[in-house]
Parts: sequence; C-alpha cells; structure tokens
Amino acid sequence: MNAFRDSTLTADSIKVLRAEYSRLGNAVYDVFRKGMRQHITKPVGVMLFKQYSRKNSIKENQELLKMIPAEYQNDETVKAISQRIKNAIATANGRPFTDFTMIAPDGKEVKLSQYAGKGKYVLVDFWASWCGPCRRSMPELIEFYNKNKANGLEIVGVSFDNNEQAWQKAIKTLNLPWPQMSDLKGWNCQAAQIYDIHAIPNTLLIDHLLVLKTGLDDRLQLLIVLVELDVFLHISDHLRISKLLLKRLVFVLESQDLVH
Repeated sequence: MNAFRDSTLTADSIKVLRAEYSRLGNAVYDVFRKGMRQHITKPVGVMLFKQYSRKNSIKENQELLKMIPAEYQNDETVKAISQRIKNAIATANGRPFTDFTMIAPDGKEVKLSQYAGKGKYVLVDFWASWCGPCRRSMPELIEFYNKNKANGLEIVGVSFDNNEQAWQKAIKTLNLPWPQMSDLKGWNCQAAQIYDIHAIPNTLLIDHLLVLKTGLDDRLQLLIVLVELDVFLHISDHLRISKLLLKRLVFVLESQDLVH
C-alpha cells in the first residue's frame, strides 16, 4: 500500500499500520467466509466463493465445490477454480513435477524437463521484466547461483511477460546467467495455470524429480528452502549466504513487494 511508503512514518508506525491493516483484512474475510459457507447454495454464496476461494484451503474449496448447485457448476470461474484445485493437488510438495513447454529467448521450444529431473536441484524463478520486486531481488539470486552452480544448483527463469522485446531486454540488462523460458502470455501462461502462480516474484524448488516447495508467495519459505539447500550443497560460508538471502527476503516482505 502507498501509505506504507509514506516517508513521514517511522518504522514503528509502519509496523502498527501493517498490523491493523492485517487485522481488519482478516476480520472482513472472516465475515465473507462465514457468508460463503452459509449461502453456498445461493447466488450470493457462489459469488463470494468466486471472489475469495484463494484464501481457503484446498480441502475447504473441495467441500464448497461439492455444495454448489448444478446450475452454477458450469460457470466459467467456478470451473477455473475447480481446475486450479486439481493443479494444486498435482503440484503439491512431494509430488513429481509437472512439465510444461515454452519458448527460449532464441525462439526454440524448451521444456522444464530439459533441466528438472537431471540430478540437480532446480530453482524455478517466476518473474517478469515489468515486475520491480523481481528485478530488485535479482543481484542476490545471481550471486547465490554463481557460487553454487558447480555444486548441483540450476535456476530456470519463467517469465510472465507478454512483450518479447521487453523480456529479451530485461534478460540482457539484468545479466541473467541461467536458462530462460516464456510463452509471452502474461498471467495466462501455461506455468501460471499449472502451478497456480498469482503473485510474483515466486519460486519453487525441484529436487531431482519431486517438488519440494511451492506457492512461495511470501518468500519466507524460499529462505527456508535455500538454507536447507546450503546444507545439501556443502556451502563453506553458510552464514554469509544465509544473511544474504535473509536480506533479500526482508526487503520483499517489509515492502509488501509482490505483484499480483
């Protein structure tokens, strides 16, 4: 929110504002959630479900979907939510990764499976040239990559761009050294649909064949994953790298810097 970037506010004031904002947001959602469950067989309940289903657990959404009357089951948004739930189950932690095909910067088709499932830890980084938080967090990720690529780490960039020229320019400007792919469909890209990505920057880690962590909207889980990865890769200066990643995540979290 712009209010959080008010230069006249102290750090303590911002924390208080954030806490109140979060409290009010949760209170409003609790009302909507109650109404959703009580009236799911009526138009108002279905409307609330369509608007706020992302805040529910997979189990809750599965239960609510079963309760929606047949006349609403063919609603395009309801069908999209149903498919999203299926995708979330298919790409949950510990499940084999789901492959997808996009285009590399040279115009050739490329699959995620060309990198994942080859005996390396593959960090899939969802980003876009127009995403400020993505761009600002790249230097730390590049440093981490350069230090650990010889130890079994690979990063694959999946862009949510829809402008090829902007995408290509950003890759060069940011000096991104890892493989890149995109289908130039923005938020409607294949990867976003499969892995239910609705905010960037976002990341998932694939360990050989299995998805270890997904849905890292708040980026805090990314720190946990990469610190775990530090151990796997036997990084000598573990503390320095951990502090580096912590700095990156604190920047994103404190600025509420996610693009939806």
